[in-house]
Amino acid sequence: MGMTTNLGKAKALFVAAFAVALCFALAGCGGSSSSSAASSAASSSAASESASSSSESASASSASASASAASSSAAASASSAAASSSDLLDEHMNITLYALFELTGPELVDLLDSEGYVWDDAKGGWFRQVDGALIYAVTDNGQYAKTDYSAKTEKGSVASVITCNVVGGFKDAEAALSGNAHCVIEDMYVDPSDGSAIAIVYGPSMKEYLVIAQQNSESTAELDVYSQEAVGSGMLDKVYGGQIGGSFKDVWKTFTGQDSYGR
Repeated sequence: MGMTTNLGKAKALFVAAFAVALCFALAGCGGSSSSSAASSAASSSAASESASSSSESASASSASASASAASSSAAASASSAAASSSDLLDEHMNITLYALFELTGPELVDLLDSEGYVWDDAKGGWFRQVDGALIYAVTDNGQYAKTDYSAKTEKGSVASVITCNVVGGFKDAEAALSGNAHCVIEDMYVDPSDGSAIAIVYGPSMKEYLVIAQQNSESTAELDVYSQEAVGSGMLDKVYGGQIGGSFKDVWKTFTGQDSYGR
């Protein structure tokens, strides 16, 4: 079955996912770098104190070496943190897919707060009024509540089922997916009829996600992220009301007509 037939309906079908999730629910079915720097500084300080017990001269020398080592460690940590932070936001200051895949829930909440996203009960997610950016998540038990994000303490656990990342600033859905990911796009297929796209994406954790991208409004694009767990549990079949597939390979073939993905 061609991608044009199915993928063009993704927006409405993702909304339907909420309806399905809420129906299930009603039915009763839904900072390491700093630590490294502190550890290094503490270790150097301990060495300095030990050396100082030998002689005043040795103490001064050891203290100087300790300060130098701590400074180097702190600089390296700061550099590492800066490099990591550059992947958390795209060029238009939207939260990236990398951030969804690689941060814990509390870390993601802190990032959302710092970038002007505010919890919106009506939208059921984190919304930024200035550009319409929005992040929300769904499971077959229902829609994430605000407290659910902070409770997801494992890296990438917010994106453990289905997550929607609405981003602003890009010219089309393909550009939004390419520019917002900040991680490896293993393969991408773009529908020439409407510009919607499907991709297999993964970050440093090496966990694959299926992403469907499409225009959401004149100024925003929507990136719908499906985890392997979501697809494996038949969530896409429930959303589409048909046999879409229980693996990324099956879903890829359903949407694109291609037997496998990977460039």
